[in-house]
Amino acid sequence: MVTLSSQDLLVTALCVTASVILKWRDSQLDYPSLMVKENCLIIPAFDGDDLVLTARDGSVLKVALNPSTTNLKPLEIDMHNSKVVASDMGDEAAAFFSRASGVETRMCFMPDDRSRPVLGTLSQGKDNGLAFNDCGSYMVSTTSSLDALSQAMGKEMDIVPLRPNILLEPRKKGGVKPWAEDYWSELRFAGKVSMRLTANCVRCVSLNIDYSTGSFKPDAPNLPLKVLAKDRRVDAGSFSPVFASLLSFLDCILSLMNVMQGRYGFIDSKAEAIIRRGDVVKVTKRNVARTIFDWPLH
Repeated sequence: MVTLSSQDLLVTALCVTASVILKWRDSQLDYPSLMVKENCLIIPAFDGDDLVLTARDGSVLKVALNPSTTNLKPLEIDMHNSKVVASDMGDEAAAFFSRASGVETRMCFMPDDRSRPVLGTLSQGKDNGLAFNDCGSYMVSTTSSLDALSQAMGKEMDIVPLRPNILLEPRKKGGVKPWAEDYWSELRFAGKVSMRLTANCVRCVSLNIDYSTGSFKPDAPNLPLKVLAKDRRVDAGSFSPVFASLLSFLDCILSLMNVMQGRYGFIDSKAEAIIRRGDVVKVTKRNVARTIFDWPLH
């Protein structure tokens, strides 16, 4: 075990988790909106307890963040072989997304009393389920790894396509090396919240999407996935590159190449866990070797 100084890392950015998913007609698997390029151009915003979505044509959909499911129809979702019966948000939402994407689409909500199972060994035997968050409820990455990727690309990489929920930065320049998170096993936030990190995140072609157009960027040697594929095929369980770590709260991708960035994990507290931007983070445990991603994606 390697313990770093509590001054080494700070929470620099936070992102909400996913309780909503889109389901397409005749689709074997249910993926987030990046699989239909026009959905990249739908702009989300919060208005009190509502989610406001604006499409490219200016049309707007407003839905409750925590809607009553009493009158919502059940609809089975199969996401990466992890199934759950979710709640269909109705015809108005379906019409909005179908019109925006050009594909017949249903919007679904995950109530608090339902969850998807964590597959493989990612939960380390302590699975309390997932919402619609790929293979873990949360993902952690570092600005050190983001800077290394930007340097390798020859231009600044936007953090948005990488989609970590929690972005950590060294408190002192050079305090954390790029890709150090590959080996992290446990983090402690603000001296209160402990988080187990259980697997690295394998990456797919969604990294190469231009979020301003919804289309894939023109082929070039410095596309994010191509750059990561050069030296980030580091997980024996997948042929995809790695960037970031995934995390899940325990009591509260189909990849085309072996590229890794980021880490998945879990929180083992039954009490409410609060993480804030600016929290000091301590790495309390470290693995000797990289973990192996063994979620059965196929």
